Amino acid sequence: MAERKELLKNGIFSKVKSIQELPTGYQLNFEEPKKFAADLIEFINFERGCCVSFTYGLILDPNEKGTHLQMYGSAEIKQELKDGLGVLVDFDSLIKKN
Repeated sequence: MAERKELLKNGIFSKVKSIQELPTGYQLNFEEPKKFAADLIEFINFERGCCVSFTYGLILDPNEKGTHLQMYGSAEIKQELKDGLGVLVDFDSLIKKN
């Protein structure tokens, strides 16, 4: 598990440009080419095996202007996401304040 966290931290999560708060979760914003979506799909498919109550969404902006990974579910899931993201990214510096 520690190996996977390091892989994620140095891989896809090193590319997070900002985090947007959602009512019951978070949206991670990336500025990567469309082929990056394959990495996010792999992440989603892996995480669905352990986090079965999470909902995942992948948004691809036109003209490769951005890729957005949404993860959400409930108030409890939102807190779990925040705790987990805090291990992978500098959460406080990336979160967009409303």
